[in-house]
Amino acid sequence: MSLPDGRAHTLLEDAGPAPDGIAVDPAAVYWTTMGALLTDPGTPGEAGQDFSRPNGGVHAVSLTGGRPREC
Repeated sequence: MSLPDGRAHTLLEDAGPAPDGIAVDPAAVYWTTMGALLTDPGTPGEAGQDFSRPNGGVHAVSLTGGRPREC
């Protein structure tokens, strides 16, 4: 967000599957993705969702935009 004019600027259109955490430093925005979800059709709601597979990641993009990178 631009502090002088208060306008939001999109840095990235797609953060990947199940984006979860976010952090910002003076150069970049970092985020985690939980990875691909496994769903148990016999268990309703969140109890049937399993994010335990180690297929997520940590990602970053420059505050000026551009291509995201894996960290």
